[in-house]
Amino acid sequence: LSSIEKELSDISFQRRIKFLLRDANKKKSDIVFKKIPREFKERIFEKIRFSNYDSTNIKIILTKKKKEFVTDQLIFDFIDKKIEKSFLIDLLKIVYDLRNKKVPISGDDLKKVGFNEGKLIGKALEELKVWWIRNNYKPNKKECINFCKSILPGSKRG
Repeated sequence: LSSIEKELSDISFQRRIKFLLRDANKKKSDIVFKKIPREFKERIFEKIRFSNYDSTNIKIILTKKKKEFVTDQLIFDFIDKKIEKSFLIDLLKIVYDLRNKKVPISGDDLKKVGFNEGKLIGKALEELKVWWIRNNYKPNKKECINFCKSILPGSKRG
């Protein structure tokens, strides 16, 4: 772990602790974990299982998980020989370079086209985010609204 971190110029004390504890029988209620900050505890307990390592999947995961969690798991997967070093480097470039791109519409825009507040808007925005990423962040506001209209309950998917 320390040699790949040095090579990547991404050394993390928290990642090293997480690595050492990753196979331990740990519970959030253990006395040891009561004394550490919530963010650190989150990082220690967060595990990501990649269904595949393609760039689109990594980008989608990054909409839901913190960059350091994704980075930790990719490095651990390299150490566990699930991915090659060159592939790890390519994937980490995606993680490091990804700006928090913002979907061109909001919940307010969805209300204007017939969505009710609450879970329906959240679900539509999640589906939209995945669709938008799969389309390489290219769809504009109008195209995003049309996509969301196509997923309104009772309408046919476009």
